[in-house]
Amino acid sequence: FYSKLSTFVTDGGSYFGKSMRENLHQGFKLHVICWAHCLHLVGLVFIEHELLHGVDKFISDLNAIFSKSTKIKSDFGIFLEQRFIEIGMPPSFCITRWNSWLESVRYHQQNLRLEAEFITQQQQKQPESAYLQRLLAAVSDEEKIVCLQNKMNFIVDQTKQLHELTEAIIERKVSAPTLHDRMQDIEATWIATSKQLVLPDAQKLLIQVVVQSLAKLQSVRQNNPSSRFFQVCRYFNPKKRVLATVQTNLAMDAIPWWGEDHQKEWTTYLHDPEFDELKDCDISLVKVWAAFESRYPNLAPLAQKCITVPVSSIDAERRFSKYRDILSDKRRNLSEESLKALL
Repeated sequence: FYSKLSTFVTDGGSYFGKSMRENLHQGFKLHVICWAHCLHLVGLVFIEHELLHGVDKFISDLNAIFSKSTKIKSDFGIFLEQRFIEIGMPPSFCITRWNSWLESVRYHQQNLRLEAEFITQQQQKQPESAYLQRLLAAVSDEEKIVCLQNKMNFIVDQTKQLHELTEAIIERKVSAPTLHDRMQDIEATWIATSKQLVLPDAQKLLIQVVVQSLAKLQSVRQNNPSSRFFQVCRYFNPKKRVLATVQTNLAMDAIPWWGEDHQKEWTTYLHDPEFDELKDCDISLVKVWAAFESRYPNLAPLAQKCITVPVSSIDAERRFSKYRDILSDKRRNLSEESLKALL
């Protein structure tokens, strides 16, 4: 079975890396650590950094009281109705899904003062609640509200690209040829931010978070065994060919299936004028390379293989979750045919 594999996509667990090295190294050519998992590790910096700790504590306590008390949810609904405000309930989040945490931050960033008013009212009704006591302590005066607001603003502003890329990966809108450049864009933004000399006083100290996030992003990229592959994979997009022509140390051996026959056709591809006509066409790269198979009998199949390499393990995880929902304890005797029919 393993001899037929060309790519193995896993999450970021160390046990997977050990398995790759010790057991499967003869059976596959490329190991991709899920890039959604990698970006989650970067996002954790914003959750766990001591300078932003108050934000996570605040939204975690709010999440707790709304999930545990239907009475508080009902009171909040009435509170909003009385003010003719339609914003919905605060979104719950899962700490292992960084983007859901950020969505929660976005909600509270926009409604913090409203929530501070509601918390004050609720604490008067339930003075014994430890959650409400902590929440009130976080927004008990204007200075604390402004401080918390500034931190939330900072998180939302600095994670915009990271959030968008993570969402795009989850929704399967990021292909192998585009991944590297989108990572580079995030790095470039954070590098520029870390070098800014003129910043609001409230954000000067928080630049440490950006510096640490940048270091984490660079680290996860360096440690992902597929990083070099995705870096050169982008050159299969005709729009990026010019970058390949000026690279003096282009490492095409990062593509594990690369050979001499590919190299010969690659040189021709870099200067093929027919590809120039496709630069502005909205055609999938798979179809583009399929149209050139007769001219590039070795390179075209390889290009199609590379540009369809998955960048995450999300599809597999969703499939396992679906299997788990179907194969409950009371439905363990389903036949293979019945299981497939239910998927």
